[in-house]
Amino acid sequence: MTEKLLVLGDGPGLKNVLEEKGIDAHYIDLRKSYESEQIMDIYEVIAPEMCGVVREEILSLNPDKIVGVGRSKDYLWDATIVARLFGQFNSWHTQWEDDFGHTVIKVGDKSVPLYAIESLEDWEYTNEK
Repeated sequence: MTEKLLVLGDGPGLKNVLEEKGIDAHYIDLRKSYESEQIMDIYEVIAPEMCGVVREEILSLNPDKIVGVGRSKDYLWDATIVARLFGQFNSWHTQWEDDFGHTVIKVGDKSVPLYAIESLEDWEYTNEK
């Protein structure tokens, strides 16, 4: 059985890079064409309705593993958005100094590993157990 991988990032360009690197994954652009210096502002201030939209999108994909790519100034990794959508607000507690973040979130009725990396150059961290 093949693992159903979901990658989330800031902007549509990352999808092309995933394809170029031969990474077989579904991709969700967290920015969804909204303008904002900090991506978290989209979900907290500019368009909070996007929380439900992205949550439903993730639920419908039913991934086995999620990787969030990107770093935020105030929230460490962009994957913080995903963790919050599924009820975890301190996912990276004690991980601030690490090269990547790892937690497990509940997506529907299954536990799904969520990795947070700064860029695709850190992809090897997503294979950590």
